Amino acid sequence: MTRTRTVLEESHRRRRSSSNGAQLHVVDFSPDKKKTRPAPKFVDIAGRRFHPNSILDTFFNFVSKRHRIHQNRLAGIPAPWTSDPILAAYPFTNVFRVYDRVSQYVLRNVIQKGDQDLHEQCFRVMVFRSFNKIETWELLTAHFGAVTWRDFDLNAYEDVLVSQQQKSALYGHAYIIPSPKLGGRVNASNHLRLVQLMMEEDLPRQLQKLRYLRDAHGRISLFPSMGDFMALQ
Repeated sequence: MTRTRTVLEESHRRRRSSSNGAQLHVVDFSPDKKKTRPAPKFVDIAGRRFHPNSILDTFFNFVSKRHRIHQNRLAGIPAPWTSDPILAAYPFTNVFRVYDRVSQYVLRNVIQKGDQDLHEQCFRVMVFRSFNKIETWELLTAHFGAVTWRDFDLNAYEDVLVSQQQKSALYGHAYIIPSPKLGGRVNASNHLRLVQLMMEEDLPRQLQKLRYLRDAHGRISLFPSMGDFMALQ
């Protein structure tokens, strides 16, 4: 596999050879040299105060370039949407989660569609995010109609997913979802059992009582396979 490394320097983009002869792409993500106003003495982000420095400048310049690609695509501007060789050649996630295609689907077709009871909404989100694939969700809705905790049948859901697993992948590619060891036949069975465990522990009501996202994240992290990243999903 060819790996491209990104190095932050103040110099302009150029190529240089590494010690083993491979080409190393040196990309400058530092802010544009043209400035129309002086930098502020400090910036407030989420209630915390930061003093501008080269690291912050580099980070925000990088994400602004990524977001500009998204804006150019929405505006109907033909590719390439950026002159940056790395951003033009490789896929990157959207800067704002809400613009993500799958997140938009979850908002419109999982959260907002169906019974708006707290437990039912949470159950649908848990089931979807366990696989994070639109096709898997639509497979379940095609078989069961409304996906509800009220009518959830573990064995029936398992049969549908195990059968489909022989034909196509059940999981999305955005991230790896560890399978908890809960006695299921396959990974999908264990993920369904994990959702069932969360619902039986009344996780939706527990989360509703919490004031801070950090506390909600900590509570979800107590369940099997729910690491720091997956608990946020």
